[in-house]
Amino acid sequence: MTMFSVSVFMEMACESDDEPLWEERILLIEAGSEDEAVEKAEARAKSNEHSYSADQDRSIEVKFDSIDRVYPIEGLLRDGAELFSRFLRNSEVSSLKTPFDE
Repeated sequence: MTMFSVSVFMEMACESDDEPLWEERILLIEAGSEDEAVEKAEARAKSNEHSYSADQDRSIEVKFDSIDRVYPIEGLLRDGAELFSRFLRNSEVSSLKTPFDE
């Protein structure tokens, strides 16, 4: 069995908002193959789908969207172990560094 870091996208949609908010979750998954890791991560993400009421009686729906990346974790999990890695364009870094309140 191998440990995998799996990046999952969750969509958070509100009835009154045109544009949804997105959440990226990094899951630690133990599996025999990358395909199994994807299946397990998708099942875990779908089990976390839910709805709730927010301010002013707005309903928020959190649902699984997709698996973004699967990354095998080499070696033992210990201090400093690399769990996830990806390459980013300048525009992606700029977006990730922009606070929500701007």
